[in-house]
Amino acid sequence: ISTFFHNLAYYIFKEFRKRGITIEKPEKEEFDRQATFAFDQFLDEVEAQLVDQKIIVLIDEFEVLEAQVKKGRLDPELFEYLRSLMQHHTSINFLLSGTHTIEELTRGYWSVFFNMALHHQLSRLSAASAIGLITNPVAGYLEYEPYAIHKIRDLTADQPYLLHLVC
Repeated sequence: ISTFFHNLAYYIFKEFRKRGITIEKPEKEEFDRQATFAFDQFLDEVEAQLVDQKIIVLIDEFEVLEAQVKKGRLDPELFEYLRSLMQHHTSINFLLSGTHTIEELTRGYWSVFFNMALHHQLSRLSAASAIGLITNPVAGYLEYEPYAIHKIRDLTADQPYLLHLVC
């Protein structure tokens, strides 16, 4: 858990530095001693620098955390701590991405998030959105043949994750 929160703090620190916002670099030793306390202190400093801004913390493949809990590598209380962060740090928004359905999220570790999170299931994109997802990120660097775009859309059924994976 100390590594998880130290890494999260470090990436926030790096993004702040890119934007010219000065905060103290998170030290691994502090997180090794008491991870959640060190992270709380770090977030207090982050929020003091945000003023009227917000940050978004994206945790992709969030279900990997559940797998780590089941393996005994993470404490199940991690989920309750994350919920506490979501409730008490209003300038920080969390975007949790994963493959679980709403039904799966209401069981076990996930239930702590159910009544406070907005749930959105990504489904098939429109043709224009799918083409945009294929072509826009590489515009000016790569141009797809029309048949290649057609084939990518056909193979992925315009599902955003699959489009991203193929491209």
